[in-house]
Amino acid sequence: MFMRRHWYFLLLLFVVILALLAWSARTQLTEAVITRAMSDAGLTDITADIQQLDVSECSISRLKFTLLTDTALLHLVAHNINISYQPEEIINGHIDRLSVDTLNISYQQNTSTIGESAESHEPPEPDKAIKALKHALAEYIFFNEIHVEHFMLSGSPLSKLDGKTLRLKSTVKDKSLAAEITLLNPPLGEQTRALPQIVISSLTEDSLKAELRLIDPTGINGEKLAANLELALQNSGITGRYLVKPQRLQSWLQPWLPPGGNALSDKKALAGTTDITGTVLFDLAPDKPAKDKQVLATLTAACDKLSYQEFSTGNAAIKLKIKTSADDPGKRIQILNGSYFNASDYKYGNFSLNASHIFMVGELTNSSGNWVYQGGFRSDSFAASYQSQVFKIKNINARLLSGPEILQMSGDFSPVAVSGKFTFDLDQDIAGPRPGKLTVKSLNPLDLNAENSRLSQLLAHWPYPFDLLTGNIKLTLHASWSQQADFRLTSNIQFTDVGGYFNEIVFSGLSFDHELEILPELQSIHGSTVKLEHIDSGVTASNVSAGFELESTNTGPLPRFAVEGLQGEIFGGVFSADNFVYDANSSKNHLRIKASEIDLAEIVKTQQLEDLTVTGRVSGFIPVEINENGIRVEDGAFINDIDSGTIRYNPATATAQLKQNPLTGIALEALRDFRYSYLSAGVNYTEEGNLSVKLQLKGTSPELDTKRPVHLNINTEQNLLSLLKSLRYAQGLSEKIDYKVRRIYENNQKKAVTH
Repeated sequence: MFMRRHWYFLLLLFVVILALLAWSARTQLTEAVITRAMSDAGLTDITADIQQLDVSECSISRLKFTLLTDTALLHLVAHNINISYQPEEIINGHIDRLSVDTLNISYQQNTSTIGESAESHEPPEPDKAIKALKHALAEYIFFNEIHVEHFMLSGSPLSKLDGKTLRLKSTVKDKSLAAEITLLNPPLGEQTRALPQIVISSLTEDSLKAELRLIDPTGINGEKLAANLELALQNSGITGRYLVKPQRLQSWLQPWLPPGGNALSDKKALAGTTDITGTVLFDLAPDKPAKDKQVLATLTAACDKLSYQEFSTGNAAIKLKIKTSADDPGKRIQILNGSYFNASDYKYGNFSLNASHIFMVGELTNSSGNWVYQGGFRSDSFAASYQSQVFKIKNINARLLSGPEILQMSGDFSPVAVSGKFTFDLDQDIAGPRPGKLTVKSLNPLDLNAENSRLSQLLAHWPYPFDLLTGNIKLTLHASWSQQADFRLTSNIQFTDVGGYFNEIVFSGLSFDHELEILPELQSIHGSTVKLEHIDSGVTASNVSAGFELESTNTGPLPRFAVEGLQGEIFGGVFSADNFVYDANSSKNHLRIKASEIDLAEIVKTQQLEDLTVTGRVSGFIPVEINENGIRVEDGAFINDIDSGTIRYNPATATAQLKQNPLTGIALEALRDFRYSYLSAGVNYTEEGNLSVKLQLKGTSPELDTKRPVHLNINTEQNLLSLLKSLRYAQGLSEKIDYKVRRIYENNQKKAVTH
């Protein structure tokens, strides 16, 4: 208002000048009068060089002055000014046309006001500002047309415009102001492109219509719309709508920015983004007392497709409901209930995220120019996808604290398909050296015991050869990072009574609690013990346990597994293994399994031979080699533990041809009732699954009419993998396996056969 009053006063000076002209017709006297009047108005450093002055036109070759405001010094220098007017209009302070060839305005901060309290420069209340705008449009529009061919601005708050030349054209008709501001000298590299232009097509007491345009300097392609804005101005508030064409707006903004790389320099960054439309609504609450006045605003935006570089999303919509005080709107802004963001699909590279409405509520505060946001958001569901995998969560709640020096976020969520709940906590020191941290942990464990719960339901497409079907799982993840240290990711995994399957191996009662470093190296932080109540691979083992630890190694990128104390029960006996290390980078690994008191009767049961019964127990060892092709056993050996045992083999069929051979006939006869005192077995196994056993028997047989010892050597060979499959098919799973695991696994096998 200070500058406007002085400018209006200067216009009235022209009335005095014209009156003096009628008496003196001397420009020197007029210059002196103007200089004195401008000085009385508070202007300094005044120069006014009048070139022509008559009853309808005035030409000023140079006009210069300095205006001191509360916060700054404004220096104005204008060249080649031409003013056209009608005598009857100039009396009322109105002119037809003002044209300026060159106008320079520079801003210099007033150092004498630095440090003064902010209260001395309180911003006007918004409703009063609108009233002042309407009054200015009604009272202070003193021209029909203004044209400034070369308009330049400089100074610290205008540094973005340093070195840029603008052209200003403005007209007034029926109390409606129209204006065009065009950038004439874009930076090097931009000259051949369209020139950015700000267009006010209509500004009245009640409305504003404005556009951002791109003008072809050659005139070939005309002009293109980059954005537009329509506002209805009322004392009680503002309503309006807008349209943004993102790629054109990017081109429009680029010439205004300093040369060199910036966020808008990549012309392909917004490729594919469609028009953005939205509305604005400001309720200025003019009837309330000044101390209680609040500005309520609702902002909306919508876009069919939004993309920036590798990020994209579809059907994006945002609604912000905000509240701030009228006396200081930039100090504290509240985001109110009802604010949300929604989009159909967020994509970044191979990662995508589908979410329901993301509701927001919080507060933005500004202290000494630093913005801080504190609030939260919630959403009913997220579906995160990576490549072909989809992970769905629900009931997402988060709290956020964000500022120039810190970012903190915490909250919780639950998986959609499996009962459980997780919390997360993010802490990032943006400005300082303190390392960033992220923790995700189970508040409630994943519960797989419900009828339809299984681990594979966490992903829409489960590609793995295993699944977990019963039990509870707890998971904790810790991540930390800093400029001084490598990114570190650790986890704690706890299984309690878990059942499931891995390929053809079915198990139940799996329990362990293990702490693991994943990055920068995959290794155990502490060793732990794994326990497995039952495992069925066609034959059943029980009460299996072992201590294990993952160790980093210099033999390759994969870890090695240190196993100790491996033991369990099988075939009525027990087995164990020497401590061993399995190196995942090595082509061969070895371990030695010891077996004790294996019940031969239990082994025979697996063969499903009704004509064969065996008693006795054996013990021995199996040297195992794990290589790139599978498992290999060479020269395993077993021998009987007790002095005697029996073998009774009396096949009902298919023996006539064998008995024709004297040797096999005698052997079959002896095995009808063979009482051995010595039994040994040599065992070999190939990667293809072929098992060969060489039996040596010493004993007697009442079926042979002799008391001499009988020695028998029997060689057998069969494919163990085929045998295990046939046993699984014939006998089904052991009843020791959890019922839910058995039912789901067998149903899956039936479906696989039918397909």
